[in-house]
Amino acid sequence: MPGDKTTRRIPTWLLFLAPVAIWASTWHVILYQLASPVPALTSVGWRFLISAALLAAFARWQGQSLKLPLQAHGFAMATGVIQYAGNYWSITCE
Repeated sequence: MPGDKTTRRIPTWLLFLAPVAIWASTWHVILYQLASPVPALTSVGWRFLISAALLAAFARWQGQSLKLPLQAHGFAMATGVIQYAGNYWSITCE
């Protein structure tokens, strides 16, 4: 029918299982990073960059927009800095 928009729906169980699996595997990756000769913040930065690209590609595939209102950019940047610098920098300081 003209005007109908068909959407792809992801099963709820997969929406739950995917973040759980990713979160659980992250701890192993962090342990390997800390033992690596590459600085931890550098490798975490690469991981964040790769995951952001994958999430952007997934959003595009789903037909979702990642545009934020101008007022939300500062909040999004602050959240990213806190998550990156606060969490990972604090565990790598000796």
